[in-house]
Amino acid sequence: MSGCRLDVTGLSFTRIPSKKLHSSELLLTIVKQVEKHTFPSNEVFDFDNEIKKRTTSLYCAYRQENDGCVELCSYAVYIRTKLVTRIHKVCVVERYRKQGIGKWMMEQLLRELMKASATNVDLWVDTSRIPARQLYISCGFLEMETNQLGVQRGALKHLALGIDNRAIVLARSPVADKILRHLQNLSVTHKAIDFSGSR
Repeated sequence: MSGCRLDVTGLSFTRIPSKKLHSSELLLTIVKQVEKHTFPSNEVFDFDNEIKKRTTSLYCAYRQENDGCVELCSYAVYIRTKLVTRIHKVCVVERYRKQGIGKWMMEQLLRELMKASATNVDLWVDTSRIPARQLYISCGFLEMETNQLGVQRGALKHLALGIDNRAIVLARSPVADKILRHLQNLSVTHKAIDFSGSR
């Protein structure tokens, strides 16, 4: 099935956990299993603790069969602060890769963020993850800078780092000066998406 386009009209996209979705806990369990299988142990997200925080959101793309079974296709995690929303994790289940689900999910996620009045969105991606970089660029993100991350950048330890210890930050448009000043005051240099249209 790899390389073919999947009909996304049969997919659902929702925030997890959800009281409205009966299979919410099952989906969360599947997400945790996929996470452990897909990412190195130092990059595995702590869903049990992190999604309890008001600032952290998990969205899943899944198929619901007539018999009530659910099949996870992809998921994304973002963390919101006053100044920026950081897309922290994006994962497409291996069997669904290269079928358009990643792009569809990113479009759904960006739509949700715009509805939630997120004006600045950014993400980091390991330079060695070419398919992920291509996905983000196809969704309108721009590569803004490359950072060599090391011990002096302790504030960035939570980022997924590759073997070469480098990451790229992607953004959709130039950042407002006040966001840059704020981030520089925090000794963190990166750029963000500006959905507001101001440049």
